[in-house]
Parts: sequence; structure tokens; C-alpha cells
Amino acid sequence: MEWIYYRYKYIGQYEKGKFENQTLIAFAEGTISFERDDNKMEELHALFFGRSDDLSLGKRNLLKSVAEGYQKYPNRTCRTPQSPQQHLYLVYVDIAFTELKSLAMLELSWLLLRQFGRTGFTVGQKIVREGFERRMNRTRKLIKDQMSGADQTVWRCDPQRPKAGVTYDEVTRRFVESDLKVCLSAENSHRRYEFIQGEGGRHLGRAKGCSRGMDTAKSWVSWFVKCDYCFCLCDEEGLQSDRYFNLRPVTADMGRNRVVTGLRFIKHNRIFHLQIQEGELLTHGVINGTTLQWKPLDSYSISDEDVRQDVDYHALSYQNRSINLVEVRDHSDFLVTGLRFQVVGGHLNLEAQFRGFDFKSGQLTEQSYWSSAGTNKARRKLALENSKVFSETSTSSEPYPSDNDQYVEFTNSGLEEDAAQTTVPLIDIQEVVSDPPVPLSGVGVYYKGSKGHGGYVAPKLITYDFSQKIELPII
Repeated sequence: MEWIYYRYKYIGQYEKGKFENQTLIAFAEGTISFERDDNKMEELHALFFGRSDDLSLGKRNLLKSVAEGYQKYPNRTCRTPQSPQQHLYLVYVDIAFTELKSLAMLELSWLLLRQFGRTGFTVGQKIVREGFERRMNRTRKLIKDQMSGADQTVWRCDPQRPKAGVTYDEVTRRFVESDLKVCLSAENSHRRYEFIQGEGGRHLGRAKGCSRGMDTAKSWVSWFVKCDYCFCLCDEEGLQSDRYFNLRPVTADMGRNRVVTGLRFIKHNRIFHLQIQEGELLTHGVINGTTLQWKPLDSYSISDEDVRQDVDYHALSYQNRSINLVEVRDHSDFLVTGLRFQVVGGHLNLEAQFRGFDFKSGQLTEQSYWSSAGTNKARRKLALENSKVFSETSTSSEPYPSDNDQYVEFTNSGLEEDAAQTTVPLIDIQEVVSDPPVPLSGVGVYYKGSKGHGGYVAPKLITYDFSQKIELPII
């Protein structure tokens, strides 16, 4: 492929006749002999797809290896900024361009040699063109078969070193209070206690140095009055409690043919927003990379005039502190152009706006609609009991399977592990984008974690289904 791409760069210059005749003849003869003697395009095709007589693809080839990798390691696709289906589509594009460039160089070579009186290429041309059509027909079929069942999601792995405010954020102030000896946290901390020490030496949370000193809280009895300290869940609203989620719709600039291409959670003015990346849609599902931008947030504060709870934002409370784990996707030919959170039965529920488009021209149409996933169905709670804080472990989190029928409840971390001082799950605020950018058939909110850990809530992308749009190159 490198040889073909390298020589192809000179075609434009050769066509303009800037080189000596001998140089042009050498180029033409070298190109023809390279293909004729080594049969490079047949070898390349076999490397990718196996021999055409091996209908079962039983021998090793790139397509088989890739397909097996997707099946064997489905939770490792976060290491590439492409969905498995998008990757297969880009493989097809690379192969098609390589085939076209090789054919273009051969056609130019025959043309050049004819200009210098060389003839007798008719049979060779016919064989090359037939080989091109045969290979591309087989390539299209094999890639399309793999794409039709390939995963379309893009999500992010945990970073090597999670960092608050950079890779994750958290809902704050839902905590536990207790008796005995307690190490108070700094006044500006999201925690109330660093750790709690029992009279018998039992520790809740990680015992370490206590900069503010240990306070003692003792139970007592006076005559017939008894006062026992106990643990309780504290739902404390206030200036240090970041428990708000934006409910205002967020849409791409459809007037300039923009669509949603990426997502990220971001906390602004103590409110969590699901921010969108947008880009201009071009022909055949291509995104103009120069137009990519994160759409500015609708900047407001819960204390602003005319800002209302349950209209502009949702406040988590002890009674209502759940988020639905859903995928919202279109199975026809519409693209994601916006999203919003709605509150359904006390749960935050993601909805997406879809808009029609013409694949060949890339122009958005006037057809659009909002969609959600199973708002009336009963949902199962994903239990997060006695959880460690995930950002403090070396264990890699993995997406939990969900069929749009689960939800996760924001709750306290484990009593023994963390003195119940952190709200879990955390919010993953890493950018979720594909490279190269593509339009989306859907979006989602999912949970990733591992047994015994609080995990993360994170967004994911569902890339546009290109499997029905694979066309043979026209020659």
C-alpha cells in the first residue's frame, strides 16, 4: 500500500508533462511490471480476506483476526476512538482507495506507453479490470457481512491516573455521621470525615494522619436519660452540594447543517451538563473536521431569576437520586442532532433528537423527532453496596450489560472502606469522540465498574450505520 500511495503522488505531475520521456516510460513500465510480475493487488486482497477459493475464511487473514478480536475482547474497544463497525468501514475505504489508485496508475501507464508507440496491452487491461471488479465485489460482500453485526458504540477506558475535575467529577454532600473518635476533613473538602476510629480499634475509612486532630463523640446516660450516637445518611443541601443536572435541551446548529459528533459530562456552576460536540455534515456521511467544536454551555445558576427546579434543572434528593442506563438510537436513516434529560418517575432519563438527511448530498431534511428508551417499562436497580471509591483503585472498570431496563442510584460509598464519605458512582467527564469524526445513530448513558467498587456513570456514542451504504467504486 505504501508503494502504491508513494508512486500515486506523482500522477498529477506526470500528466502535466513536466518530466523527460525516458522518466515517463520508466514509470509506466515499472508500474505495469510491478502488478504483472508480483500480482500485488491479489496478494493484498488475500492478506485482508483470504483466497477467494477459501469460502469459509478458515485460513488466517486480517478480517478474520479483527472479527475474532472484537468477539474475544469486547471491553477493550475503548482503546481506539472508533466503533468496531466504523473501523471496518474505514478498512473498506482504505482498500477501495488503494485499488482505485493502483488501477489509475496502470491506466495512466498504458496511456503513456501508447503515446510513445507501445501497443499490445488490450488483453492485460481486460485482465486487470476484471480482477479489480472481482476483488471489489468480494471485498464489499465480506466487509458488509461483518459490519452488519458489528458493535457501533464508542466509549472511554479508565485513564491510568484518575484525577478529580479532569477525568471524573462527583455529586457531593450525601454522607454519614457517627459517634466515637472522628478525624474531621478540611473545611473546603467534599468529605465530612477522613476516617472514624472505634473504641476497640476498628477503623472506618483509611486511617492516616489527622491534620485537624481527633474529635470525640461519646454516648452517655444521666439518670433515666440515655443518648446513643448512631450512623445516619445525611442528605445535606447547601453551597457545597453539587447535585444538579441540566434539563434544558441541547441541539446542534442545524441551520448550518451541523450534527452531534461527541459527548462529555461537565460540571458548571455546580450543575452537571451533558455537552455536545458538533460538526458540519458533508456528502456520504463525512464530517468537516475543521468545523468541530464543543457547543458552549447554557450558562446559568440555580439561584438565577426565572430558573426553576424540575424545569431548568433536576436536584437529586434522598427520594429521587437515580439515573436510567439507556441507549437511544434510530434504526432508519436519521442522525442525532440534540439531547436532553427528562425526569421520569423520579429518574433522570436521556432523550435524543433525530433528524433526517440525504446521504449523497449530506443535507439535513426538515423531518425530526425526539425519542427516549422505554419510559414506561419497569426497571431493575443496579446494586452498589459497600463500594470502594473507584478512582482510588488500580482495577480497570468495564461496562455493565444493560438492555435499557436498568438504573443506578447515587448513594454512599462503603462504610468500612471509605467511612461512607463519597457519593458513588462518580461521573466520568472524559471526552467521548470518534476519530475521524462521524455522524451518530444514537447516544447512551451507561455504568462501568467492577465488583465491590463504586464505578462511573458515563456517556457513549452509537456511530452511524454505514453497512447499508457501502457502494462499489465507479471506474
